Amino acid sequence: MVDPSARLAPGYGSVILTLGNNQTIFGVLLEETEKDITLKTSEVEPLKLPLSRIKNREIVISSMPTIGTYIGKRALRDLVEYLSNLTGEEVKTVH
Repeated sequence: MVDPSARLAPGYGSVILTLGNNQTIFGVLLEETEKDITLKTSEVEPLKLPLSRIKNREIVISSMPTIGTYIGKRALRDLVEYLSNLTGEEVKTVH
């Protein structure tokens, strides 16, 4: 919430990869290990690539605004405390 583009959570962040042959691939990061990266692309099956094939990686900046520009630290703390105390039933009624 504070800086949504600081770290990609698997399944939520988009990346643009440029491979050694200059092929460009766009997708959502599903998983990354020390050796491989797995992306959800426009194809049916996820694409798994060895990190050694990647020449350049660009993280697509989140469209979610940085919340710190809208509310102060105390309000942010209160919001996180409120959200962490919600139960499943309360979440259903919020929608």
